Amino acid sequence: MLTPSRISQSKTFWNFFFLDPDCGNQGLGTQIWNHIEEHFSNCSRWVLETPSYSIRNHHFYTQKCGFHFVCEKQYPDATSFVFEKERKSVLDFQDMMKMQTELWEKHKDKWPPMQPEYGKDFILWMIEEVGEVISIIKKKSIHDIMDDPAVHSHFVEELSDVLMYYMDTLLRYQITPEEISKTYQEKHNRNMGRNYAEEYKKLR
Repeated sequence: MLTPSRISQSKTFWNFFFLDPDCGNQGLGTQIWNHIEEHFSNCSRWVLETPSYSIRNHHFYTQKCGFHFVCEKQYPDATSFVFEKERKSVLDFQDMMKMQTELWEKHKDKWPPMQPEYGKDFILWMIEEVGEVISIIKKKSIHDIMDDPAVHSHFVEELSDVLMYYMDTLLRYQITPEEISKTYQEKHNRNMGRNYAEEYKKLR
């Protein structure tokens, strides 16, 4: 059972949560933390303190919630560990794939399974979203896309949809963030050594 309390002062929030041990191993801790992050979406930094003996808590915060160990605090009758997490302003492959996995977990009873045979469907949906991007380019001017906040926001949203389906595709073909990052870097290195002018001459 969750029992929250909160005291706020300026832009700093202190939260205390207690989970009944009988409710463990049900994914409730992850759900609670996701709810906290969503509720306080403007927070850029999280700091938490937990008893040093609670190894299970340490694993949960570092492995499930993305915290890292900062320091140890000594009190007269106890010792605690301090963990910290900063909200990244820029997402990477791992972040985006995790977010798509969370979305799928929420709707997995109705959405296609995370299996390779469904990958082609998401490629097609991704192409459809690319079409939406092209439609904006055709209907709006460059001035609108760059200077009109509403058009620019719509343009970026459609590009985000493209990325979401791209992440869904990677997940269904079981391509890891490490694998796509490594391949992307290798491809970039090869491209940096290519002579595009000479290659284009051969195509004429």
